[in-house]
Amino acid sequence: MYPAMGPLIVTATHHNMILDPAILSMTFPYARILHYWAKASLMAHPVAKYILSSAGNIPVDRKSNDRRKLFQGTFDALSEGQAVALFPEGTSYTEPRIMQVKDGAAWAALEYTKWATESGHSGDPVQIVPVSIVYTNKSKYRSRVIVEYVGAE
Repeated sequence: MYPAMGPLIVTATHHNMILDPAILSMTFPYARILHYWAKASLMAHPVAKYILSSAGNIPVDRKSNDRRKLFQGTFDALSEGQAVALFPEGTSYTEPRIMQVKDGAAWAALEYTKWATESGHSGDPVQIVPVSIVYTNKSKYRSRVIVEYVGAE
């Protein structure tokens, strides 16, 4: 099972834009708070920005190649032993299969490890937690959802 404490990067499939973060947060072991990577455009409205920021979400600006803010927010959470969650496909989709996966989770883990080593941070190493979220009938209200934490006991 995954640790109750220590830095984690949680990667999950993303079939339902609204429900996936809620389901992932509700089912994650040890009731750990997940800090989601959220596309920056979701934070365009002041009320949405307040809600998302208050919940610890980390904005991802897809239009910029400058990842300093993204990685600073990620490193801050991980260095405090928190869990960061993201959807490596980059968007939600309706296809009943995994779409093209982006390398953000691996890159974040590598960059965090490099940063932690160079800065003398003595915390636990970051772990990547793959999660599968599958809906039995996504278009049907109250259909079943199956959540599987890959590698969990």
